[in-house]
Amino acid sequence: GTVFAAFNAVINSHSHARFASQCALAMRDALEDMSPPVSVLIGIHTCNVLAGNIGTVHAATYNILGPGVALSCILSRLNKPLRTQILITESTHSRISEHFVMRGVDVVDFAGESMKVHELVQEVD
Repeated sequence: GTVFAAFNAVINSHSHARFASQCALAMRDALEDMSPPVSVLIGIHTCNVLAGNIGTVHAATYNILGPGVALSCILSRLNKPLRTQILITESTHSRISEHFVMRGVDVVDFAGESMKVHELVQEVD
């Protein structure tokens, strides 16, 4: 199954990239502790999106739209061939670099733009 989470959509926080990264590591660790272990593939990208109720008064759903949503999805799928579990873009990396251990993994092409991606390894103690 697929789970999508958005940080900083309803409650504004300057630490949203850090919270998303902490959440990703906590999910990875919790699922690895299960018997049998469950693997998780997560993509994190920090960007502006359109978020809110879309539809009519009688049939509205909360949605998050934008190219960054697609990029997060692509990152999660890239984990498998790259043999990683949590990939982040440079935009997330620049916001959390002092709080986490990361390693540069690859450069990917998204919508005609080359982007460096990093594996999120662990939080700095």
